[in-house]
Amino acid sequence: MPTKLEKAAGELIEEAVFWHTCGVTSRRTRSGHPMTGAGAGIEWQGRFFIVTANHVVEEFSDSDLEFVFRPPGTIERSDWWQSSTPGPVKPTLAQSIPPVTRYTNPGYDLAALEVQPSALEGRLRFYKLRADSKVVRPLRNTLCAIGVPFDSYERLGPKAVTFRPYALWGNALPIGSKWKHQVNSRSHILMEFAPAKEGREPHGFSGAGAWYHDPTIKPSSVWTPSLILAGIITHYLRKSAVLQICRVERMVDFFSKI
Repeated sequence: MPTKLEKAAGELIEEAVFWHTCGVTSRRTRSGHPMTGAGAGIEWQGRFFIVTANHVVEEFSDSDLEFVFRPPGTIERSDWWQSSTPGPVKPTLAQSIPPVTRYTNPGYDLAALEVQPSALEGRLRFYKLRADSKVVRPLRNTLCAIGVPFDSYERLGPKAVTFRPYALWGNALPIGSKWKHQVNSRSHILMEFAPAKEGREPHGFSGAGAWYHDPTIKPSSVWTPSLILAGIITHYLRKSAVLQICRVERMVDFFSKI
């Protein structure tokens, strides 16, 4: 069990991650059920993007996409995977915004939707990605991601759908012999998906940023989170119950060609 101090630190990290996160959804699906995924607000050389997994958005036009932003006030918390009926987190309405341009890299399974930051003021904060951004090694941190699980949506009518974002924590796992034939450690990080023990699937976490607190920051009397982006969640290795993350270094490769 975490101590009170660890719990408070975790909640501060979640608050910070929420500000850089949005849900990504579309109601224009063949099944009639909305597609759900997540995205991260990224600034690259003075330009602003919502970055997600390419497979989340590749079947949809920009005009078909809607976004779920951080709800106002203090974040309400609930362990989505421990209940068949998600709650008590209040639902948030999905909204349309006008992306400027879409860039994709199917090889890395990344998509970047360029946006005007003025259209998202007060709803999404952008993490500054730099040419030298990289994962601190060795990565021994617990990672945090925010997603909008598929079973958290509520349809209000033919033109309105709400979602409940939830936080997910998991340890970064070393890519040993068990995964070396499936996963390239230069391109990917693995994160445990604990809700699998409760029979849950990670639908709605694809495209989410995976974050951790900078371990090089020295403790001070007033602790505040200093987030580092590890990468973007792109795949799920179901047999092993682990999430595959495209490393931030590969994100830099992607953005350097935009």
